Amino acid sequence: MINALFLKLLQCKPGLTVEEFSDIVQYSKTCREQTGVPVEMMPKVLVGFFEDDPRLKAQLFCMIKKMGLQEDNGDFNIKGIRQKLKSFYTEQKDMDECVGPTNIQKKILSAHIQNCMAQTGTTEAMLAKVKSGVMVDDPNFIKFIFCVEKLSGLINENGDIYKEALEIKTTISIGSLEKTIAMADKCSQYKSTPEETAYELYKCYMLDGYNLFEQ
Repeated sequence: MINALFLKLLQCKPGLTVEEFSDIVQYSKTCREQTGVPVEMMPKVLVGFFEDDPRLKAQLFCMIKKMGLQEDNGDFNIKGIRQKLKSFYTEQKDMDECVGPTNIQKKILSAHIQNCMAQTGTTEAMLAKVKSGVMVDDPNFIKFIFCVEKLSGLINENGDIYKEALEIKTTISIGSLEKTIAMADKCSQYKSTPEETAYELYKCYMLDGYNLFEQ
């Protein structure tokens, strides 16, 4: 999740001031002294390559905390993230798009939804009902949920839930790392079929006010 946030910020922010760049260099140096991460790992991060190394994870966590974007307990400082991006966006909606899903992600999700609607016979009326907070207990809709979750990489054909993918997808909207992990644990309940597992997963998040398919 830390990797995803760090890369997201690099992608969103079109440039850095001299002072900001200097601060990041200093943060990196200070954190490396604590984490022991090899210096050659860091340039790879800038192009989106993250090695599965606990030292790198500790390094990114250390740097993000020093940047004021995350608390010691893991909670994301959404206000701090927005403040970091504020000088680059004159429109609030542009900054919201950066902090939330990217336009590409939205288009991909929209394509998944349209594809799964066509496959399962799910209607716009069903989706509107769910969006209003009323769950639809319809066989076609249950198949639709399974279809979208599969295409989104949250669950596989056998009904195995990918909790890390869930956490990455929901961490910004939930805001608290502790709650993000707790929600993934709470909602990852296996049922008798993959379709029912997917449906209950979606329903669990919806009951807490989080729509996994929100665009």
